[in-house]
Amino acid sequence: MKVNIIFITILVLSVVTFSCKDDNTPPTAPSYYYGDSHACVELMPTLIWNPSTDADNNSIEYTLMMGKTEGTLSVIASKILLHSYTFRTPLEANTTYFWQVMASDGEEEVFGDIWNFSTVIDPIEIVGPTAAKLNIPEVMSFASDGNAYSVFFSWTASEPADNVTYTLCIDPLGDNQANPHKVEGIVNPQILIDLPGGSWEWYVEVVDDKGNVTKSHKLVLALE
Repeated sequence: MKVNIIFITILVLSVVTFSCKDDNTPPTAPSYYYGDSHACVELMPTLIWNPSTDADNNSIEYTLMMGKTEGTLSVIASKILLHSYTFRTPLEANTTYFWQVMASDGEEEVFGDIWNFSTVIDPIEIVGPTAAKLNIPEVMSFASDGNAYSVFFSWTASEPADNVTYTLCIDPLGDNQANPHKVEGIVNPQILIDLPGGSWEWYVEVVDDKGNVTKSHKLVLALE
């Protein structure tokens, strides 16, 4: 009698374990974000893709692969939680790069198509102030109306910092239908802004007293 009970228990556990494994639904493949053309991009671009969805509500991580031909793609970043990646070192000018994104829900992996972009032929020589270095924004709290987030933006001041002002530019991304934000004439390299939820891309322009303008790199901010 004891032998039969043990056998039945093991059988039931085996069936349950097998069934749970089969129930996982893989995430959808990452899809192309840009329009018909994605050429002449800056040397430290932000690559964006449409996010994957998961029917089981599993968290999704992305892996970015890139190379100069479709057959030489290699991993340059993994465990990406946002549906974007910003380069921290310059790419080569006048070069075509191929890239692909893999999405994983922790159990299964799916690959997007292979896409490409080209960098600028000749980097533009900047005359004027040096670019600001962006810091990661801090979400301080919900705004007073309860419908937005209070976000603290900051950046490292341009050198020289005298006789310059800053313009903060915040643009909606993807399905975000909110209006873009632009704040000009900022004296100190920090500001608190109320933003609704969604995905945003932001950067800072440095303007000197001669009217020369230098743009920083761009960062993506997800408020969910």
